[in-house]
Amino acid sequence: YHRPLYVLGNIEMPKKLHISNSVAYTELLNHIVTASTEKAFAYEIDLKCYMLMLIKQILMDVRLHVISKNSNSQANLAAITQYILDNYQTNINFETLCHMYGYSYSNFSDLFKRYSGKSPHKFLTEVRIEKAAELLYSKQFSVTDIAFMVGYTDSSYFSRIFRQETGVTFNAYLNAVRIEQSKKLLMDQSVRMIDISLMVGFDNQSYFTTVFKKITGMSPLQY
Repeated sequence: YHRPLYVLGNIEMPKKLHISNSVAYTELLNHIVTASTEKAFAYEIDLKCYMLMLIKQILMDVRLHVISKNSNSQANLAAITQYILDNYQTNINFETLCHMYGYSYSNFSDLFKRYSGKSPHKFLTEVRIEKAAELLYSKQFSVTDIAFMVGYTDSSYFSRIFRQETGVTFNAYLNAVRIEQSKKLLMDQSVRMIDISLMVGFDNQSYFTTVFKKITGMSPLQY
């Protein structure tokens, strides 16, 4: 049997409480026992005073417990977040990860959502899609290459997730990136059109022109 959590105001009472001052508790309890045993004049008032002092001592320890717990949780969640950022390209097992820090997955998921505003899986997905977008701007990779580089073994699944997160297909996003890169190259009139199309990833100049016009509303020459 586990004692349920109690809430007093906005303070959650823990199942186990670390006592910061055992002497204070001992003295208060002795006063309570003495007052209730001897029953001196107006002992009821003394009892109420000692009980209130005992409650105050308990609440002070609860407050210390909450502060310590929150501090540890934030430090742990910050470490887990950094682990995700450092290892997004691997197969992250959240069950194993949260157990390493002493959390059940359910508790960890709730804490992470409170800490970051999103679930652990949602956070990982957003990191991977952001990294995929960065790779598109740096070098020319296929969808399969990028999917693998950001932690997905199935390029079709990656494409679906990419569209869910960005609102466009991977190829549409890739073409937009390529066209933005070509605009910069077009500023140099010494570079041939065929070379520009190859440099931004189009093997066919005619197709490059078609995509450019579709996205910008004008041909590369007009631009």
